[in-house]
Amino acid sequence: MMVSKSQVYRVLQAYLEKTRPMPGMESESTGKPVASRADRVDLSAEARKMQRFAEALTRTPDIRMERVQELKAMIESGGYRVSSEDIAEKIVNRAIVDEMV
Repeated sequence: MMVSKSQVYRVLQAYLEKTRPMPGMESESTGKPVASRADRVDLSAEARKMQRFAEALTRTPDIRMERVQELKAMIESGGYRVSSEDIAEKIVNRAIVDEMV
């Protein structure tokens, strides 16, 4: 199954919104969330993995400039060839994935 970066980002955003502190739980002086001394959070291994993945995703650029330059050079030299069948297959696969998600 093909999952795009934007789809993963939307899932992570929904997850992060659910895990944010409730309104009204901020410090008056800093505006940051405040936890009472009795509050404690234990994250599962899966939640920690999801958190690391979300952080890595925010650091990943949307555009890989080195790949853009490589493709640009190939196009300018006439060495970039893509079959129409490959393009059609990608379009159909993307449409199927978008319908499923």
